[in-house]
Amino acid sequence: MTFGIRVPLGLACVILLFTGTFHTALAQSAVYGPHLWDKPLDPGVFEKRVNEQLDLAQRSIDALLAVKGPRTIENTLAPYDDANEKLDTTGDQSGLMQIVSPDANIRDRAQAMVQKVSAVATALSLNPAIFHALAGLDVSKADPATQYYVKRTLLEFRLAGVDKDDATRVPAFRRSTMTSPSSPPSLSGTSRILR
Repeated sequence: MTFGIRVPLGLACVILLFTGTFHTALAQSAVYGPHLWDKPLDPGVFEKRVNEQLDLAQRSIDALLAVKGPRTIENTLAPYDDANEKLDTTGDQSGLMQIVSPDANIRDRAQAMVQKVSAVATALSLNPAIFHALAGLDVSKADPATQYYVKRTLLEFRLAGVDKDDATRVPAFRRSTMTSPSSPPSLSGTSRILR
C-alpha cells in the first residue's frame, strides 16, 4: 500500500519541481514593467530599456512620415504625441534615476541616457519633415483644445527656425548647439529622428 502513496507523492514532487523551474524560467524571460528601474537592473539593462523606448518613438515618427494622402489627427498628430510621450517619459525616468539611484554605475549611465534622450528630443523639435507634416494637418473641425495644441506646436517649430530653408536653419542650429566655439555638436548615437 505504501507504493500507492509514494507514486502520487513522487508525482506531486516532480510536478512541483517542473512548476518551480517553469516559473523561474518565465520570470527570467518576462517583460519588465513600465519603468526604467524595474528589476533586473544594471547599467546595460537600463540603457537597453532607454533604447527600446527611443526605438518606439522612432517607429511613431516613421509612421507619421510615411503617410501618403491627407494628414489627419489619427495618422499625424497621434504618432507625434506618442513619440513625444515616449521621449518625455524616458527622459524623466532617466533623470530621476540619475538623481536617486543608490548605484553610482546606474547614476552615470542615467546621466548619459538623459543626454541621449535630450539630443533625440531636440532633433525631433528641429525636424522640418515633422513640421511640414503637422503644418499640413487640417484641424479646422477639431475641438478647440486640439486646435490650440497644434497651433502652439507649430509656433514652437517656427520659433526654432524649422520653417526656414536649410541655408538659414542649419547655421542657426549649429550656433545654438555648439559646445565650444570650435567644436560642432555631437549627435552620434542618436535616433534617426535627426533626418
